[in-house]
Amino acid sequence: MDAGPVLRRIERPLLGDEKHPELLEELFGLGARALVDALPDVWSGAAAFDAGTTPQESYGEASHAAKVSVEESELDFCDGELSARRLHDKVRGFAGWPGTKATFAVRKETEAAADAKEVSLKIVTTRVGGEGEGEGDDAAARAAGTVVIRKDCMRVPCAGGGWLEITELQPPGKKAMSARDYVNGLKGSVVAVKKTTTS
Repeated sequence: MDAGPVLRRIERPLLGDEKHPELLEELFGLGARALVDALPDVWSGAAAFDAGTTPQESYGEASHAAKVSVEESELDFCDGELSARRLHDKVRGFAGWPGTKATFAVRKETEAAADAKEVSLKIVTTRVGGEGEGEGDDAAARAAGTVVIRKDCMRVPCAGGGWLEITELQPPGKKAMSARDYVNGLKGSVVAVKKTTTS
């Protein structure tokens, strides 16, 4: 764990839609510039471990982060503690590796719910949708756990509140595509949230 004193600190406000890989690259750039700017103070002796620096504990108590595992990559829309915002943040934070995936039950409108096939999709890009923004009867769709298919997204009801709108995804064995392209192939189909064993 890096516990040494802090020579420079840069704050970069989060806007709410950044993805992990892009943000990491941006922070690398900011850190490199801060390092170059700080070197003259180090060379002149104005900054050393005991002068011109700030102890890390001055910024609050350090905390340990658990290692992220592939098992955590599944999005659970039935978890009452996970709002659309929390799931959107997970998609952003897990972008790159390990990524996020979600399992849906897909069937033709003429088929019974028991005949639905499970489809696991890698979720690439999402946004948070509010209540009452969907076309048709969102209340009925939420109660049934049905995904509302729109022209530019798949609108998924979240048990913890809100709707997660999937705008980019990757089907098994295919390249990432816009939700619009994927939805075009779903005409005449009903897509539902896969119920978990606890829901």
